[in-house]
Amino acid sequence: MNLPMHNCRSTSEPASMPHSPFVSVAVCTRNRPDLLSDCIRSIRNDEYSPKEILIVDNGSSELSSQVRRLAETYGCRYVYEAKLGQSAARTTAFAESKGEIVAFVDDDAVVDRNWISSLVGDYSDSNVMCVNGRTVPSVELKDLFFAEFINYDRGKARRTFSWDDKRINVYKVLRASLRSGPLRELGPFPWCLGAGTNMSFRRNLCDLVGTFECYPTEDIDMFVRVLRAGYKLVYEPDAIVYHRFLQGFPEVAKKLYIYGRGDGAVMLKHCYDSYFAALYLGRILNVVYRFCSAFLKGDKKGGYAQSRYLLGLLCGAFWNG
Repeated sequence: MNLPMHNCRSTSEPASMPHSPFVSVAVCTRNRPDLLSDCIRSIRNDEYSPKEILIVDNGSSELSSQVRRLAETYGCRYVYEAKLGQSAARTTAFAESKGEIVAFVDDDAVVDRNWISSLVGDYSDSNVMCVNGRTVPSVELKDLFFAEFINYDRGKARRTFSWDDKRINVYKVLRASLRSGPLRELGPFPWCLGAGTNMSFRRNLCDLVGTFECYPTEDIDMFVRVLRAGYKLVYEPDAIVYHRFLQGFPEVAKKLYIYGRGDGAVMLKHCYDSYFAALYLGRILNVVYRFCSAFLKGDKKGGYAQSRYLLGLLCGAFWNG
């Protein structure tokens, strides 16, 4: 069922959580029933209760019937969202979910047995709107080309963020951007806030800050909007999921362009704020430097990958979803 983008439960402000709030776990998937089965089993093995598992089938074609059967076999609720894109699928998850907390995990990840309880505990603060967990690779990153450019692991330290934690200091932003890789661990704000493969929100998110917008990095954009609206975001390292990463060079290069375009669009969207304007410039200088470094070292793959991310950053100004 294709639901309207605005259909979220209405409420005016976040409320304190009871001791064991009902949690909806949403898995947005497309044509990957083999990966989805492992993800669902891990959620069912999570020790938290009460919970529901919601499978949002984002336009699966020939494999749609398999995804539906898989959801029914494991006692999950199945919803079909015809409009392609994570933003549409995640907004539909909010419209369909019954829980006070909506937690998201990607279909190519599996969750720790204490994942949900670790996320939920931080909602005791009524001003916390979003809690993100730690995403750990399911294999050694040193063996993956993808790891040279993208790492979703934000570290082992628990941190609480507010909008005031964003420091509008052009020199520091440029320096931080130049010293960290394009999507590196513990990179500059807002990439340090978490990743969409392991995130959760209060159920009334849509009413308070709006729905997800159509970027490949719509999760980062939402984190920024949550903080800008005056709410808190918690990074909770005890809430762990294990994520499969891309390995093939062509797939990685394609993904880097998509991520670069999404990152560029998000930074330019907020570039009226001097912090994000400086961050965008810093990212471009960072990738140009790394491209030149790879070229001088004769690293053709590395140079090409950097060029794809750079092209995405520059094209972010023209992103229209």
